[in-house]
Amino acid sequence: MYKRQISATSSIIDNGYIAIKVFGRINLITNSGTIRASRYAVGIISGGTLTSLINTGRISSSGFTIDNSGTLNTITNSGTISSGSFSAIFNRNGNIETITNTSDGEITGGSDTITNLAGLTITSLINQGDIDASTDAAILNNGTISVSYTHLRAHETRH
Repeated sequence: MYKRQISATSSIIDNGYIAIKVFGRINLITNSGTIRASRYAVGIISGGTLTSLINTGRISSSGFTIDNSGTLNTITNSGTISSGSFSAIFNRNGNIETITNTSDGEITGGSDTITNLAGLTITSLINQGDIDASTDAAILNNGTISVSYTHLRAHETRH
């Protein structure tokens, strides 16, 4: 039976454009190693669905680390999700059900660490760890987000 899942315990690295591109459906990506790419570490393309992303390792890129234009149900982070220049989580043209950043989790961005564009929804953002932006906002919301957090560090949260 085809399980439609990816488990990274060491490294998935693409020095070009994208490490994991979701066109169809992936039920689960678990990462305890490293997922890294120059532009997008994980990209969910329009029409693509990623049911669950569980990160205990490191997911990073120079660009938009997790770029969603499809359906992304759940991100659970107790590791590190980071972008060198842009958003670590970018809801470009899709919807995200739940982002949970546990007490051990760190999400960092070069600017606007979690970005939700106009007309889009992040149903639930639960933060018990750190969400940090080196410039601009830790959370840039032009759509709809329900937020629960205990540690948020940035210049401000913009909406």
